[in-house]
Amino acid sequence: MPHITVADEEKLKLFNLYESGRELEIGFRSWEMFEYPLLQKTQQHTWSVKSATQLEKPRYIIVAFQTDRKNDFNKNNGYFDNISLHNFRLFLNSNMWPYDQLLLNFDKNQYSLLYEMYSNFQQSYFEKENEPLLSPQEFLKMAPIVVIDCSRQNDILNSGTVDIRELLRTLDPDGVRLRQRRRLRRRQYYNKGPNFLWHTDCYYKLKPFGICITGCIDGFSRYIIWLKAGPNTNGPSVIAYHFMQTVTIKGGCPQTLRADLGTENVIIERIQTNLKLERPDALSHLPGFLYGTSHANQRIEAWWSTLRKHHSQFWLNVFHTLKDEGSFSGGLMDKSLIQFCFLDIIKEELDTVVLEWNTHRIARSRNSIAPYGRPFMMYNRPQDFMSTDYLHPVSIEMTELWLETIQDSLQIMTCTSWLQ
Repeated sequence: MPHITVADEEKLKLFNLYESGRELEIGFRSWEMFEYPLLQKTQQHTWSVKSATQLEKPRYIIVAFQTDRKNDFNKNNGYFDNISLHNFRLFLNSNMWPYDQLLLNFDKNQYSLLYEMYSNFQQSYFEKENEPLLSPQEFLKMAPIVVIDCSRQNDILNSGTVDIRELLRTLDPDGVRLRQRRRLRRRQYYNKGPNFLWHTDCYYKLKPFGICITGCIDGFSRYIIWLKAGPNTNGPSVIAYHFMQTVTIKGGCPQTLRADLGTENVIIERIQTNLKLERPDALSHLPGFLYGTSHANQRIEAWWSTLRKHHSQFWLNVFHTLKDEGSFSGGLMDKSLIQFCFLDIIKEELDTVVLEWNTHRIARSRNSIAPYGRPFMMYNRPQDFMSTDYLHPVSIEMTELWLETIQDSLQIMTCTSWLQ
């Protein structure tokens, strides 16, 4: 650790000062963290961070970005993302760092200047030889952070507001030009009719406490097809069980089923594909199953926010209170107790949420071409909304065969009491 050695005469003065009992002011280096909750989708963005007095003016600035990681227990919150950053500038009054443009392009592995700034931090801050903890490949994957060394400042600089300007360049030049003209056209969701496309997904917010939720929504009407809670509803066999129960009740399956790319959806992919092949029709050329990214599965992802606002946030608060009070440690016994005490209540509440949602009125949206009205009416009377039902018929023999296969081969009967 860097230190200063003083002469014996100065040591005596310091000792006498210490013995006098006077309060001593000792300077030290401290760090402050500022969080910008949501970065705007613009090509260029300016973030003003308030600085303090002359003695506390910033010497080092470290900036890191994360996308869709906050409060997501399935993602490592210790990792950061590059967000396609192209350039970065720090303005401290009239001074600017760095002087040259970074010209970053992570897709082409052009980030050497950013890594050099990261590796030089050790020598500048700790006054030791550079020994980066992360290799260039690890830096790109785990922590593509921006480290600005502004320690060599003019001492007479009057510290004021620090403007951190992030220059972002998207991969869509046409979109950039439209943003600059403020004429950007957002993508519009289009669905032909009921049962043309279903969206299914799992809700993981309550999973750390032993409660798993799976749901499915019709893309045209926003009608909730199913919404189930249990101790393990994101297992492949459990999701397949809910899917086949729904297909049996309706007498058919959707033309296309969309889900996230994950192991929990491998069985319903196989089932949906075979159900479409059983009875070819005019829409047999459409894919029976679609994998996609989570944010692209927009119908169900958007509805999860509604569920949290009107239902799950209450239970999150309850369970986190138990955790903060030391009554929940995350063990199997604690999760089993929560399931025993609260699972039936949550199931009943989810049924109420589904009923209220399916019968409420969706208002007309200025920027949407989707129909508006009550999901129940849009799903069951598509002719009133200039559409038709696209349900793909499935024979009773086929549904019984798949249900028997799921229950026997995947031992679904061992947990059917949780699925009712």
